[in-house]
Amino acid sequence: MPNLRDGDFWDGFQSDFKAKFHTNDEERLIRTADGVAFTGEITTRIAAGALSSRASYVAGKQDGDSFIWYESGELNSKTHFREGIKEGLEIIWAEEGQELSRKYYIDGIEDLSKSKDKEDGEDVVWGQSAAAKALAKWTGKGNEFGEKFAGNPSRDGTLFIRETEELYTGTVTALDDSGKKEAELNFKDGKWDGAITKWDIGGNIWEKGEFTAGELIGFEIKDGKPFDPNQIIESSPFQ
Repeated sequence: MPNLRDGDFWDGFQSDFKAKFHTNDEERLIRTADGVAFTGEITTRIAAGALSSRASYVAGKQDGDSFIWYESGELNSKTHFREGIKEGLEIIWAEEGQELSRKYYIDGIEDLSKSKDKEDGEDVVWGQSAAAKALAKWTGKGNEFGEKFAGNPSRDGTLFIRETEELYTGTVTALDDSGKKEAELNFKDGKWDGAITKWDIGGNIWEKGEFTAGELIGFEIKDGKPFDPNQIIESSPFQ
């Protein structure tokens, strides 16, 4: 691997990371080879090659979003840092995918006044990457979707932003090959959340369902017709 420069990227195994970096008395990450505080992004992996952690640094201090994964490949936590101190949102997930905790920090101290999801009636989104902000409302065709996102967007699946591997929150408008609207999908923390709508080739709404945290709550339209709320839902067509 070539010598690292400020603003560079390092991607390697945990054992190699320990050999190439160390933390000094000021708790800054230092490149062992030349004694320079690291600026850039570091990704570590377990022996099998799966992701273990990813974090950004400025002058040796964590600055930006930091991610940790379980050995199974499931996301364990996402924490935002500013100059080495927790600042903003930290979310921790169980290995099975359910959210275990959501905390907000100001200068490294938990802000207990924040509600879990909202502040002053608006959604609170702390520590979003530039990619997450840019993709908050995304429109494109199937092949373009695969370039931006990863994961299974079907019911019980989890969707990630491919570039940063963040759980996706936002709205995806899918187009068919001719450019016509095919589906509109709403996500929160990687799960379908809100209205999920599909159109037929004539441009008419064919299916529209409501989801909460990936679970189907009910249909508004099914098979192109208003859905009887008393009708039993046997299965979800969105799988």
